[in-house]
Amino acid sequence: MLGRASSGRPIWERLGIAVLPFLGCTVAWHWMVGLVFQAVASFWSKTSLAAAMGLAYGYKLSCPTNVGPIEDTFDGPLSALAYWPAVLLGHSGFQVLAVRGLSLFYYYGPAAWLLLRDGEGLGEREQKWRWGGPRLGSLLLFIAFVLLTTNFRSLRSSPTEMHADAPALALAASAVVLMVRGGGGQNPWTCSLALILAVLAVWGQQLAVPLLLIGLPAYALATGARQSLLRLLLPGFVGGLAITLILLAAFDPQSVGAASGVAPLRGKGWLDFLAPLIVFQEKHAPLLFLLAVGFVGRIGATDPAGSRDPSARFRRRDTDWIVFVVAGLAELVFSALGYFGPDVNENTMSFSLYFLSLGSLLMLKPLLDTGDETERRATPWGWYLVIGLNLMLAMIDDEALGIALVERKGAGPDAVVADRPKSLLPPCSPGLRVLNSPSTRA
Repeated sequence: MLGRASSGRPIWERLGIAVLPFLGCTVAWHWMVGLVFQAVASFWSKTSLAAAMGLAYGYKLSCPTNVGPIEDTFDGPLSALAYWPAVLLGHSGFQVLAVRGLSLFYYYGPAAWLLLRDGEGLGEREQKWRWGGPRLGSLLLFIAFVLLTTNFRSLRSSPTEMHADAPALALAASAVVLMVRGGGGQNPWTCSLALILAVLAVWGQQLAVPLLLIGLPAYALATGARQSLLRLLLPGFVGGLAITLILLAAFDPQSVGAASGVAPLRGKGWLDFLAPLIVFQEKHAPLLFLLAVGFVGRIGATDPAGSRDPSARFRRRDTDWIVFVVAGLAELVFSALGYFGPDVNENTMSFSLYFLSLGSLLMLKPLLDTGDETERRATPWGWYLVIGLNLMLAMIDDEALGIALVERKGAGPDAVVADRPKSLLPPCSPGLRVLNSPSTRA
């Protein structure tokens, strides 16, 4: 079937069709491992389910010290609500599988919407499915995003280990897509709804704050919101405030505040904050390579005649990649700060890497448009880049090569545990109990 589908296509499209079975099996294997195998072997299988189940049985989101169950999560109420449907299943095994399925859906849903869906204003030739052309290129880009996720430890835990990251990332990415493709500052309805989604993302994971306070308002102002600022931005912030008051009323305010709080960073010098940046450049070289090549490709593929025709190859509405890249860079600062919290893992970098990965792949998406059979241009190097990247990520594991650093825990709990050698702390996540203790809050 693939041979017939590739008949008459150019060599780069035939090569893309030929590697699809191998890449598809690789993606299916990674999802099977994350959805089923790790559900049994990983100790994180209970984490997000515990918060949702606690709410179902009447417990507070965060119990005071020495009251209620011992907790090892430190997330907002949206995380518990996002995984609450899994509690409706009667068997605990089905509940764990359902939670992991929800994590995969939350994490990959916005990426599939962005990378697999044709952009606005495209011709009729792209609206009809065919194996070659833009549809095949979009599929290869989505596979590249999946393989980037599975190769980066900072991203791999978000869709598989049931953190609060997956629902928060879904809300944040949906807010960006709605803001950009809905008209930005020229559409009051989509602008307000995007800000409300960003508020929900913050209540799921505090690392989404830069997107709410900087990214989305800046894009709205840059696209026309300055002409009617109150009409465009005020409804969104009012809606976000209403959601905040509802959450505080539905959950105990002290419980919500404890679960959504930010730990103080004590005894940290400026050089300490270089550690996550070193990890970023050492463990995520393919992403940095994609960003550099994407920028160069964008510049090199512009119309050489300098045409201002809106129907040129790169249309003016093709700006979502800019917002994702800027959002990823803005999140990098908060991700680096979160790296030093009392209960952290490398998943704190996921907010920055998620947006940077999507932005870099969206940069390449127009470069895979080879035109109709009657519109042949020079061989598109973007196809070979994406195909080669997919094959490399599918066959090489960065940790198997030994180039990845050992998983680094936050400096906060390490120092506190060292100061209390005779204290009994939960082995899974001691930082939470340390943060929740009276001596730490004093």
